Amino acid sequence: MNLNLIFDIVNTHYYKGELKRPRLIIGDGNWFDPCNGNPVICVDNKFQNDPEIVVSIILHECVHLWCRQNYIFDCTREQYHNESFFDEATSHGLIAVYDDQYGWNNTRPKDSTVLDIFLEQILN
Repeated sequence: MNLNLIFDIVNTHYYKGELKRPRLIIGDGNWFDPCNGNPVICVDNKFQNDPEIVVSIILHECVHLWCRQNYIFDCTREQYHNESFFDEATSHGLIAVYDDQYGWNNTRPKDSTVLDIFLEQILN
C-alpha cells in the first residue's frame, strides 16, 4: 500500500498541500505521534491491504497532524478527542461521531473522493 501517495492526495485535496510530510509506517495500531517535531503516522498492519480503511485512517491521523502544526489542542493523553478535533475533522473531509469514552474519535470519510483518486492513480 502506498501510504505516501494516499497522504499526498489527502494533503492536496483537504489541506492545500500545507501539511508537512510525516513518516508513514505500517505497524501495530493506528496512531499519530508528534515525535518532537518529526511526526509519525502509523497504520495497523491488519488493514494494509484495504485501501478504504487505510484512507480513512490517514484522513483521521492527518487531522491530528494539522492540529499539531497549527497549535490546536485536539486530544488528551487518554485519547479523548475534543470539540476542536471535531471542528477540524469535519472541515477536512470527515464525519465524526461522539463516544462517551473517547469523544469525537469515531470518524469516517464524508465521501469517497480520496479513495477514488487513489484507486484511479494506482490503476493507471
